[in-house]
Amino acid sequence: MEKIVLEKTPVERLDDVSLLSTVIGAPDDTRVQRISAIVLQEIGGIESLSETNLLELMRVPGIGMGRARRILGAMELGRRALSGRKSGDKLCSSADVFEALCPLMAHEKVEVFRCLLLDSKLHAIGTELMSRGTLNASIIHPGDAFRPAVRSACPAVIFAHNHPSGDPSPSDDDRRITARLSECGKILGISVLDHLIIGARGSYFSFADEGLLEQNGSEVRGFILRS
Repeated sequence: MEKIVLEKTPVERLDDVSLLSTVIGAPDDTRVQRISAIVLQEIGGIESLSETNLLELMRVPGIGMGRARRILGAMELGRRALSGRKSGDKLCSSADVFEALCPLMAHEKVEVFRCLLLDSKLHAIGTELMSRGTLNASIIHPGDAFRPAVRSACPAVIFAHNHPSGDPSPSDDDRRITARLSECGKILGISVLDHLIIGARGSYFSFADEGLLEQNGSEVRGFILRS
């Protein structure tokens, strides 16, 4: 008798409930599917998963610490894959930075502040989430902003935050904090190469591109120091 091999359903063909079920458990388990359906209903759909957090997920019946972490881990993995950039990639322009950070930040509904760590050749070492604020404010202290760079002995950093409104135009507070960060960088011997504000639909504002950053009396444009 000829053996019949049943073809499994490709992942891309799964509906949202079944796809989430593969993350938190067995996709064919009816109990897991029921829990997945409740998660999507409570959170507000698959798109809202990228905006949720551990505590919100754990409020859903059937979702404990382990399952919540799997869901958040899957979402983070997807964002990193979409960024198109890996640790070790060289960043040559604000567009490169935007490409790397947009998938990590553009979905946020509140302001978040990130620090991108660079080595002496402008290769990306990693990125760290420094603060999560409100709809129109991200609270960051300069001492906290540089902590990852000091800990990792990085010679250069790029800061970025998002504007949930979608308009990347810098506010007066954005200009003030950027000036303070630049000054603190000089004291610490860490170059602040740029501060990006990420808006909606591929828009962003670069302080370096606009000539609004200085290092040791030199103007920074496109990560190149010009006296």
